Amino acid sequence: MKSEEAINMMNKVQTETVNEFGQIMLQVASTANTLMKRRIVEKGLNASNAKFPDYTTKYKKYKTDTGHYRGFVDFTFSGKMMSNIQVISSEGEHKKGRARIGTMSDSENDKLSGNTDKKGTILDLNEQEITELSKMMEESLVEVWHKNGL
Repeated sequence: MKSEEAINMMNKVQTETVNEFGQIMLQVASTANTLMKRRIVEKGLNASNAKFPDYTTKYKKYKTDTGHYRGFVDFTFSGKMMSNIQVISSEGEHKKGRARIGTMSDSENDKLSGNTDKKGTILDLNEQEITELSKMMEESLVEVWHKNGL
């Protein structure tokens, strides 16, 4: 391969990487949201893989009496707060390598904030999730590079 061809290939790879990076970040953020919510709702675990502090006795009884208590804090009763947690960052943020996950409405944000005050940080990733997402991002970028001859 001539040096001019190599330079053209590298320029193409750079351009395509930049063009596709926003979409890759959105996919990674969406997967992060799914992994995090699954861990919280299905297991009641925080990012340190410890159970969240239990509900108050009164609220635990209420959840039990209404058939919503599953043996751990899962931040679900109606399910609105958890379903409202989504990727809220913009395409521009994704292209810069940033993604934000949060609620889409003020009322659900108030619930999330109150729950965070009572139970500690909720929307953090654990080490296993971070590793999985890092691998996902790496594989996506390598795919772009391979598609362009590297």
